[in-house]
Amino acid sequence: MDPKIISAEHISFEDLRQAMNSAFSDYSVPMQLTRQSFAFMLKQRGFDRQASRVALVEGQIAAIWLVSLRGRHSYLVASGTVPAFRRLGLARKLAKDSIAHLRQRHTVSLQTEVLVENGKAYDLYASLGMNTARTLQCYDVPPLPIVDAPDMAQKVSWTEIQSDVIAMIELEPSWQNDIAAVNAVADEAQYWAISDYHGLVAYAVMSPINRTLAQIGVRNDRRREGIASSLLRTCQAGGALRLLNIDVTSTEFQSFLGSVGAVPTVRQFELTMEL
Repeated sequence: MDPKIISAEHISFEDLRQAMNSAFSDYSVPMQLTRQSFAFMLKQRGFDRQASRVALVEGQIAAIWLVSLRGRHSYLVASGTVPAFRRLGLARKLAKDSIAHLRQRHTVSLQTEVLVENGKAYDLYASLGMNTARTLQCYDVPPLPIVDAPDMAQKVSWTEIQSDVIAMIELEPSWQNDIAAVNAVADEAQYWAISDYHGLVAYAVMSPINRTLAQIGVRNDRRREGIASSLLRTCQAGGALRLLNIDVTSTEFQSFLGSVGAVPTVRQFELTMEL
């Protein structure tokens, strides 16, 4: 059962989706992506089929290593091995082949996330030369109670607020939430803004496809006025939202999440390496 390592450009998106769902089917956080959510995830993160790798065993997809590229920086979207083909060292073989390709393309860095509890995967990434950059937390945010108050937020386009948002960001978002990610799916996300005579007061970016809040921010001089909660309530429209991979170092933002009843789910390490 010698594996054959090939570029993902030879594999259909549907086959990649099914392989990913199979590889993550028994994880502590099972993943079953629809065609729409899989396509959105890859578009949002900047998926590069040429840099991604697939291991075939007797013609069947046994493992995947899906990579995104932005300029000279790369990101591992997902790696996984179908349960029947584990303990064959496929992840390491895919990683080495993909990293060699990235270096040939003069890529200067690779980053990813790994669940804090997934020691086996962490050890693999560490052996490849990856180091922990920061700790990230995911949350579920239940619907906030309806209040009898005017809605301060206005629905806007991304182009209307993009430059002001960039100036407002204090803590670098993770790869799937940053400005490049929002730009990549600008036509598929929703945006709300609150302004005063000084300009943008607060904003939020939400993906209706996966009910995920990518970004939310309030200008420093207008905080502690309930603006963020009002904005979150508008985004939710009566439903729950998720927040993925939030930097845990901002005590102010952690306090806000606690005040709106956000429930911590999984915690991840953000890993990086120079190539």
